Amino acid sequence: MADPSDHGEQTVRVLLLEDDAEDAALLQAQLRQSDMPMQFELVGDEAQYLAALDRGLPDIVLADYRLRGYSGLDALRELRRRDPQLPFILVSGTLTDEVAAGCCDLGASDYILKDRLARLPRAVHRALGEHRLRTENARAEEELRQAQKMEAIGRLAGGIAHDFNNLLMVMRGFAELLCVNLPSGPERRNAEKIVGAADRAARLVAQLLAFGRKQVLSLRPLDLNECVGEVGRLLPRVLGEHIEIVVHPDAHLRTVKLDPMQIEQVLMNLAINARDAMPEGGRLLIETRNVDVDREFLRCHAEASPGPYVLLCVSDNGCGMASETRQHIFEPFFTTKAPGKGTGLGLAPVYGIVRQSDGVIWVYSEPGKGTTFKLYFPAIAGASEPLARARAAASEVPLGHETVLVVEDEDGVRDAMTMFLRRSGYTVLEASHGERALEVARAFRGDIDLMVTDVVMPGVNGRELARRLAGERPMTRVLFVSGYSGSAMAEQFALQPDTPFLEKPFTWDAFARKVREVLDQARLVTEAAERAPALIH
Repeated sequence: MADPSDHGEQTVRVLLLEDDAEDAALLQAQLRQSDMPMQFELVGDEAQYLAALDRGLPDIVLADYRLRGYSGLDALRELRRRDPQLPFILVSGTLTDEVAAGCCDLGASDYILKDRLARLPRAVHRALGEHRLRTENARAEEELRQAQKMEAIGRLAGGIAHDFNNLLMVMRGFAELLCVNLPSGPERRNAEKIVGAADRAARLVAQLLAFGRKQVLSLRPLDLNECVGEVGRLLPRVLGEHIEIVVHPDAHLRTVKLDPMQIEQVLMNLAINARDAMPEGGRLLIETRNVDVDREFLRCHAEASPGPYVLLCVSDNGCGMASETRQHIFEPFFTTKAPGKGTGLGLAPVYGIVRQSDGVIWVYSEPGKGTTFKLYFPAIAGASEPLARARAAASEVPLGHETVLVVEDEDGVRDAMTMFLRRSGYTVLEASHGERALEVARAFRGDIDLMVTDVVMPGVNGRELARRLAGERPMTRVLFVSGYSGSAMAEQFALQPDTPFLEKPFTWDAFARKVREVLDQARLVTEAAERAPALIH
């Protein structure tokens, strides 16, 4: 696969099958007139030819037609058995109809008469160019098939995540309420184990959403070296002393626009994947540098755009992967580990996060030769912001006294939300669908300060419900919740980025703070509006 960081003219490896030393010298002399650097391997019989192919295929084969005990057509048949498209040029002193027909039938790139060797450099140029084009087209078609497959799996994963998040919301919600109500003891510890298991399940769902590119990203101008430094301080404890960690950052790295938390997850997942490939120990290399994407790179990465990029490269010298494994490594739940040794979700979110960040991911690996992941992110103009972590101090769950209307078609989720809000001091109205919510709102005589509504519901969806309620109760604020992510809601239901939204499954602490945040924001807006006339006078 073309890589903008690896430019440079490649030496063409030529396997020359010729048993006449003078003819072999003539062929090499003609080819040395070409502007391509070439490396020749000369073999003179069948045994030497087969041994050379066993050592590794060249870039092109040139073969005399008449050899002692062997022929050029036999050599072509053997090459086609190993590779159906590798360039092969037959050289003949005399061209018969039999030779021409054999060349065509077996797929030779060209044939050259020995009294016309001046044609040979052009023929080699053309054969190599056509082969390269065929290879690039085949690779592009394969990448397109892979991308289509990943898109389909991503859509499936997003749908599963939505339904599963609703179930987790019920399990986690009631288990957390039990933890609040139960005194210390075995029953409370059992409830806490349910909460912990639900949290682990929620993390798996989050990784599915990452793969499907349905997460909410918090993008910011970033120096990728800072992320590498943050993760690098944690890696020795995570990977163990048997892994040598080497970091080579570019001191003049361009700025990128990424979510630092997600990129740190990418780095951590790639590092853990490398650790698993080096059970007896090894070397992990993390590099950053500036690269420029050009037309050569775009031939193999149609999803990229030309321009300046930042490269993040993670390499190991572990066991490597075969081609069959490489084709599946980014799929959810694909794993080469034994049962019970991992979920296979380490690299799926890596793929999703990189693609959702408008990046490109490229992997090279061979059995016994280690693995290299190259991640390309578009560079942006301007300086990066310092990578500061906001660590919210633990505090009491905020309480309230306002009236909240909860609209949720999943009975268990609705029951859990209403129970928690009532325990937190709120007056709670509830409805199982949009039409019922409008009926409840019309029948209630007091103010409804907030409506918490699921977005995806049968009949009237949450967005349409909010629009209709605003016509009757314009002062009622709205908080949307969903098992789908915020980005999916923006795509499907045109929710604006600043729309109050909470993704299921959420903790009660997060729910309480979000409810309080929306209500307090509404209060501040109201107070500002009431003060405005006095300020004018």
